[in-house]
Amino acid sequence: MTPISVLLPTANRPAMLRTALRSIAAQTALSAVGEVVVIENLGNRASEKVCQEFPQLPIRYFFRDPPIPPGFESARDAMRHVKSDFMAILFDDDWWMPEHLEIALESIAMRSDAVAASCAYLQVTGEDGYILGVGNNFVPWFAANSPRVNHRWVFKLPDLLVASQVATAFSFMTALVKTETWVKCLQCISHGNPYDTDRLMFVEMG
Repeated sequence: MTPISVLLPTANRPAMLRTALRSIAAQTALSAVGEVVVIENLGNRASEKVCQEFPQLPIRYFFRDPPIPPGFESARDAMRHVKSDFMAILFDDDWWMPEHLEIALESIAMRSDAVAASCAYLQVTGEDGYILGVGNNFVPWFAANSPRVNHRWVFKLPDLLVASQVATAFSFMTALVKTETWVKCLQCISHGNPYDTDRLMFVEMG
């Protein structure tokens, strides 16, 4: 399997970090994970103790002092620590289904010209409602026991442009990306609208 770096930024949320790490440890393609880069950005060293709860994971822990505000500089600093040819990002308030990395690796292997694979995802955007707070433009399931969607689509630049006009069709935390591609695209979007970073990044990848 292609070695993967998992980049896991965290910010003073040790309980959420624990949930994210549990989802990494449960991956069916765990053997492909060469490193889990955890970066604490808000000064709470409790995150380091949480990392120690997962000796089965190849965690490399970094504590920023002083912290770096979110944005391009923070992302560029994080990339200094990524060692593998492919990388995936998991934020501390997200988690993956067990087959996430396995499916992403299979998708990448199907296309010699692929630079990224992104999976469908469920996103909760608010905590004051049960339906209105759930949003994403291509969420394929609404219950944990629903069967996964087995279809794969190949997106080229025209498709990405159209999809990104409608909404943010892809999310950082769903993607497996060639590290060198990520670095190049990150530089290209460094002066764009920070609220559109996800969709801009995937357009650049196209």
